[in-house]
Amino acid sequence: MPSFVYVARETGTGREIRSSVEAATEQAAVAALLNRNLLVVSIQEKVGKKGNTSGGKVSLADQVIFTRQLATMIDAGLAMVQSLQALAEQTTNKVMRDVIKDICARVESGDSFSEAGQTPQGVQPALCFHGVRR
Repeated sequence: MPSFVYVARETGTGREIRSSVEAATEQAAVAALLNRNLLVVSIQEKVGKKGNTSGGKVSLADQVIFTRQLATMIDAGLAMVQSLQALAEQTTNKVMRDVIKDICARVESGDSFSEAGQTPQGVQPALCFHGVRR
């Protein structure tokens, strides 16, 4: 679940608070803070460390295999999240595994598959995701 860093003020005292909160979306985070009598001044999604995906590469062959296997699983009636979880477990490429897990987490949090596929790492080509946009 994404984490959001925020600056807020207590409604009663006006004291400034800087902290973070976990929520499915930014709107859910704001709602949770409002329920705690905090007035949100600013909020943004916390960007995790890139870890071992930074500078890593995924071969075109791995990307083609991923796309074919995902299409087969979806055609067979598996849910998107189940398919992505299975592919993440099966891949031997650590960079590809991290990217698939990131896409899966974003889909679980409510992003569309095409939005989730636009990862900052740029590993998965946008071409794969253009066909799934509505």
